[in-house]
Amino acid sequence: MKIVLKNELETSDFGQQLANLVQIPSCIALVGEMGSGKTVLTRNFIKAIANQDDVASPTFNIVNEYNFDGKKIYHFDFYRLESENELYNVGFDEYITNKKAITIIEWADKFPDILPKEKIVIQFEKQNDLRILQITSSQKNSETFYSKLKELAYYTDL
Repeated sequence: MKIVLKNELETSDFGQQLANLVQIPSCIALVGEMGSGKTVLTRNFIKAIANQDDVASPTFNIVNEYNFDGKKIYHFDFYRLESENELYNVGFDEYITNKKAITIIEWADKFPDILPKEKIVIQFEKQNDLRILQITSSQKNSETFYSKLKELAYYTDL
């Protein structure tokens, strides 16, 4: 499914809307070049769910954790990692299997083999100010998820 966002404000808004569609547990894998909108989307996704104003990319921490309503959001950034072992050292397998959590991973394409089979993948493409998002889901509720995505103003079938 393709989503076209015209600017950073629309990327922020889409992140907040996406937060209302994603079920727990979920893994969201974000892929795209530097500056394509991964962190903007994630920041606003987390703000919408966890009511957090101070959301930063965990580039140096590997993972940031946010709590809400007895559940969690784990925000990973694989950008600076050299190997999957670094993820195992922080307990990635425990994070990813938490049934009361949403896991969001920036630069997920660095270690695709470590990701769960069931996930939402958002591929970001930068075209000047436009952000074109290609979204695929392999989760059990994919059809419901796609149908809710189509209701958003940003959906396009280009």
